[in-house]
Amino acid sequence: MRYGRLFCVMVFSALMLLVSGLPASGQTASFTSLGDLGGGTSQAYGVSSDGTVVVGDSLDGNGKTQAFIWTTSNGIQGIGFLDGTYQESHGRAVAVDSGGTIHVTGYSKNSSNKNQAFHWSGNASGAGTMSGIPYLPGGDTSYGRGLRIRADEIFIVGRSNRSDGKNRAFRWHSSAPGGSLDLGVILDHATQGNSDAYGVGWRPNGTNTIVGSSNSNWWVTGTGNRREAFRWAPNEWGMVGTKGLDHVCGRGFQVAAGDNGVADTAADPSDVQVIDQYTTGLDREEVVVSSGADSWLQTAEPRGSGGQILDDDLLWPEGRDADGTSESLFRAVSPDGRFSVGRCTYPDEACGVDHPQRRLWQANFHDAKVKDGEPSGGHCGGTVMHFPLGFLDDDNYSEALGVSRSSLGDPSREEVVAVGWSKNVGYAILAGSNGEAETLAQCDDVQEEAVGTTGLSADTIVVSPGPNGQLDTPTSGDDTISGSYGINGSEKRAFVCFISDSYDLFGFESEMHDLKVYLEDEGLNLSGWELRETTAVSDYGGIVVGWGLHNGEEEGFIASLAGIVGPTGACCRDATLICEDDPPVPQSECQPPDVWHQGQECVADAIVCCADPFADADNDGDVDQEDFGVWQACFSGNGHTAPAGNAYPCSCFNRQGGDSDVDDLDFVDFEACWSGPTVSTLDSCDD
Repeated sequence: MRYGRLFCVMVFSALMLLVSGLPASGQTASFTSLGDLGGGTSQAYGVSSDGTVVVGDSLDGNGKTQAFIWTTSNGIQGIGFLDGTYQESHGRAVAVDSGGTIHVTGYSKNSSNKNQAFHWSGNASGAGTMSGIPYLPGGDTSYGRGLRIRADEIFIVGRSNRSDGKNRAFRWHSSAPGGSLDLGVILDHATQGNSDAYGVGWRPNGTNTIVGSSNSNWWVTGTGNRREAFRWAPNEWGMVGTKGLDHVCGRGFQVAAGDNGVADTAADPSDVQVIDQYTTGLDREEVVVSSGADSWLQTAEPRGSGGQILDDDLLWPEGRDADGTSESLFRAVSPDGRFSVGRCTYPDEACGVDHPQRRLWQANFHDAKVKDGEPSGGHCGGTVMHFPLGFLDDDNYSEALGVSRSSLGDPSREEVVAVGWSKNVGYAILAGSNGEAETLAQCDDVQEEAVGTTGLSADTIVVSPGPNGQLDTPTSGDDTISGSYGINGSEKRAFVCFISDSYDLFGFESEMHDLKVYLEDEGLNLSGWELRETTAVSDYGGIVVGWGLHNGEEEGFIASLAGIVGPTGACCRDATLICEDDPPVPQSECQPPDVWHQGQECVADAIVCCADPFADADNDGDVDQEDFGVWQACFSGNGHTAPAGNAYPCSCFNRQGGDSDVDDLDFVDFEACWSGPTVSTLDSCDD
């Protein structure tokens, strides 16, 4: 499926649009409700790289929550459970291999009535096999979160507990199905030491990048009970914390002495040397260098003329979170492993005052390269950047759940697409257990109960937010702070965010749109719908999925975004059955009868070039004894993995979903395409 180019968020073509499924050409927006399995509700959580398969969970006709897949051809189909007694399963991520087999991960109740991560493989009708993924040693509960396929190898990530009671991020892959790998933590501790993995991507060097969150001290010493977003790569850096929105490269930073208590760093001439270099006996957090009049710490940047952070000196944010309330987490990574998204805490500073006890979450966008085309490590002593994505309208709480791949180097695309949700968290100050109003309203907040009033119940509102929609008053005395959706609060709203892929360290541009408003502006009729979360996006940003309320009931949806084009990339030529991607093939040159694949590289997303029909192994227009000879060499028998193949990939002959063999069941499809020598076979014989 291909999409027209998104030139600019603000100048889409005005086209007549219909709510009638995914468009054939992809030049217009569309919106499709997914239905349910008979129980009245559904939620979509994942989409395949090309946007053709959706995964989620739904109430079935027996009132059980069941994982489902959805395709345009077969609609919504349940994929079953790990155990027939404890019937419950949840689908979270999906991918399709080169033979067309659908793979799903999520979690399901097993025979012990415990949640267990699973791998399901099958076809679009829902026929397939669900298998539990091994726990980490000693564990009995796990959750599958992310899935990706490369060269027909399946990688699944998630979380499992262990014998010591800690929860750890894990990775499982199909070439070593007997066990799951513990990815570790940023900081282990006797009472903490937990981590969780949400997404997996593939970097250009062929290694996978896994993202999630882990316990960490972040800026403070202590028990490591704060969450910090991480990136993990095998045989390279392992698990690395990435800080959060308090840690923006350069701006508002200062250099501290570090654990050795020595001022090792000399300031750039534009910065201020607060403590002379080589001074000893300093506290760990004493400021050695601060930014100058421009409020930009150039000591840590190549723009500066000499200063670099040395030895164990620390890069600290000005006004850092010394009370340990900062947190961050990643919920997804782009297919090429570059971008990560999730959420970070940020100061609620509507009146210019940071109240740490009321730090809120904001959707974040993290770039593993600190500048376009430049490897990490070039700025801020190796620190890379978190960018805030903001909120919808007057909201103050948001989270990103999915992100498309980078479009750099591809002239047909200009944006990266991130998706998620936004809302307003209405806060209020309550009287507390002593029943007395002790807090005086500040800024534009409203004094609901006069200071000194007694005899109040603990949940009596003393101060509520004013016209700016945010609570700006710190608590006093025994008064407490509490979230309340009834006080200037709001429900979640699904968003789509377009991020310019031409930004660098000194400029970041993004535009967040309410997904429902965006689709209605494109001419769609979404009456009866309230879109709550956009949960995932296809590799190139053209397809998004999520869930909302449809006439008051939860229901999943899939939508295409107007104007987004699949980029140049890998193309399978029917004439040669050779995958071309160097240089990337323009879309205009890869049209039927060629076979277009959405991929930057021939190895990406398990791209394998098969003939059309698949049985014509020598690609001469007929299916005869020569083709049967190739099929025979690929025959492995039931339950045995087929060989790779020589001139023709054996995986092309694997027509029955849910396995990796070539057997008598696959021969039925081969026989259906048989024509004999020099007799043209029908391309449609394998449709």
